[in-house]
Amino acid sequence: MFSRLLAWSAIISLAGMSLASEASTRQGVVYLSGQVSHFSSGQPRLAGNGSLDCQAPNQPLFRFEESLSVDQIDLNARTNPQGNATVSITVLESCFDGTLIFNYRHDAISGSVGAQGDLVAEPAEPSAQLAATPGAQATVPILYTARTAAPLGSTFRFRLLASGINFSLQSPELGNLIGTASRNNLPLLEIRIAGRDNVVEIGELPQPLDDRSADAGRALNRVCQSPNPPEFCDVIARAIEEAESEEERTELSRRTTMAFDAHQVTSIPSVSGEAARVQADNVGQRVQALRTGGPMPVMALDGLSLSYQGVRLDSNLLPQSLLNRINGQDDASQLLSQPWGFFINGNIAIGDRSRRGRETGYDFDSWGVTSGFDYRFREGHVAGVAVGYSEYSADLDEDGGGMDSDSWTVQAYGSWQFSERLYADLTLGYTMSDFDLQRVVDLSGIGPYGRRIARGSTDGTQIDTSVALNYRIDTSTALSITPYGQFNYARTRIDGFTESGTIFDYRYPSQNFDSYLFTGGVRLARPVALERGVLVPFADLAVEYEAGLDSYTMQPVLAGSDFDGPLVLVSDPDRFFGRAHFGVSFVGLTGTQFFASYSALLFDSSTTRHSLYLGVRFEF
Repeated sequence: MFSRLLAWSAIISLAGMSLASEASTRQGVVYLSGQVSHFSSGQPRLAGNGSLDCQAPNQPLFRFEESLSVDQIDLNARTNPQGNATVSITVLESCFDGTLIFNYRHDAISGSVGAQGDLVAEPAEPSAQLAATPGAQATVPILYTARTAAPLGSTFRFRLLASGINFSLQSPELGNLIGTASRNNLPLLEIRIAGRDNVVEIGELPQPLDDRSADAGRALNRVCQSPNPPEFCDVIARAIEEAESEEERTELSRRTTMAFDAHQVTSIPSVSGEAARVQADNVGQRVQALRTGGPMPVMALDGLSLSYQGVRLDSNLLPQSLLNRINGQDDASQLLSQPWGFFINGNIAIGDRSRRGRETGYDFDSWGVTSGFDYRFREGHVAGVAVGYSEYSADLDEDGGGMDSDSWTVQAYGSWQFSERLYADLTLGYTMSDFDLQRVVDLSGIGPYGRRIARGSTDGTQIDTSVALNYRIDTSTALSITPYGQFNYARTRIDGFTESGTIFDYRYPSQNFDSYLFTGGVRLARPVALERGVLVPFADLAVEYEAGLDSYTMQPVLAGSDFDGPLVLVSDPDRFFGRAHFGVSFVGLTGTQFFASYSALLFDSSTTRHSLYLGVRFEF
């Protein structure tokens, strides 16, 4: 009898498991041994009259019925992300009184289930408690949410499993019966998440352009795999899927990737210091020109030295006519004799910056003009103030667009004479800049989008200060050698801004960074006396090290949404580079000065810069 019951139980258990995916209602019997026999409703419950034989050798404990509101749930992460199921348990018969707990769990056949998985089940591990009394009932509602879609052409599959039944019963003969009946993770319900339907698959393309484009593609995929993606996802994916050839499909995908990339914005921090650099160079030219000595009394010039560009000029080198005019024989002469000066300096620069890491390369040109007033004290000290305006324009590589800026700078400057040969130059400046970014978003061949320009504007400010220590060495040949060291500090802030004009407009965060520039160099100059003034050719050679400006990332967000775009990486600059500066200055009899010079950036692996300086100074 006992063996027949075990055999029948095994048969009906196997039958029940094979039909689990077809039936929404099943019954089961739990035995003291922990065995559970399942069978579908409508099948014979047990041998004999269908009632529990509480005196049977294998000791049945209770019989139950379990039903689900649905057999299968189909979800779509975008159009139908949520579904519900309810498990209902009823105790049909029981040999003893007590408490029953039905436990369930979820597993994934494909995909992942959990709080951060593709499917979220609430509760993750359902359970139901009820009395071991005929007619007792309990229900377990479960909410399912699809977080992500399955890959295109596939399906994520998950299951609700019956994991076990805990029982605590009281038997007059056997005492307390406490145990667990295992159901061998019996499948009760299947949950499916549909594959992506018209979702962009950029990042999984074979042979992406580079890490930068691959990251942009993956970021676009994340946006389009979200439960409620933007409308452009369907349009882009449909165009890619309907492409007539694999080459066209790849080209459209890569074009979309480049359009979704945001590294064009790196042109703004990379050029944010250029306006202040232009103005600092202009003022630097002025400060050097001021090393022309103090006011000249009317006196004999035997053995007296003048100075220009930091060069001592022995009076014996001057023509007699010039000496006569300086010595008062010509009242019109004002050479180096007036304390107040007004100057105008100009700067024109062209160059290019190659791609660094993930930053965008570009060609650039700029110009700036600076004017100001200064006062030269009798002791050789100088103090002045200048105002400058500059414009900068960059043409971004790879059809990336362009960047334009205009800036105003106010600077205070001065030079302090410690001794005949030793002096220090100081500057303090504040720059206000406007930046206009034009980023190409080329979606030609994709729906109605075509080629558009994402336009954004922002403001920036920079505070900078510098101090330079100079020591002039005179030689017997009238060649002046001036070694110097300089330190420059700049603090820059760029405000956040939002683009407009395309479907891929971004909202960018603000940026702050510091620069510490250390310079060591030498200036060479030799005066040449002319009938109408003094001509001074000069050269300035320097090596520089820039600290600060460490690499950092920023996270743009699609405008009008909370979708993250690709991370933008701003790279470290070249730390060591050099500068060569050559020019000629002329100071006339009335104290009017002119200069022209050329400067080139050296040893920077990513940037070339060629600058031309022109200036004029009037004394009064």
